[in-house]
Amino acid sequence: MKPDWLVSILKLDPAERFRVAQTIWESVEDLPESQELSDEQQTELARRMSEFEINGSEGRPWREVVKAIRSGS
Repeated sequence: MKPDWLVSILKLDPAERFRVAQTIWESVEDLPESQELSDEQQTELARRMSEFEINGSEGRPWREVVKAIRSGS
């Protein structure tokens, strides 16, 4: 059985659920000391950082991607 708060969230439209998820994620993101990465995650992060250093001009900033998703473009 799902808690009432979860049932309420799941009844929201997808855009509202996305905003709830983003708000929750940002609240955790603000506490980096509480997040521990596994060895696999650390390896993947190092790989991505290396790729970014080589191809740093490719891609888009996260906030730009979120803005595009919200605007539907």
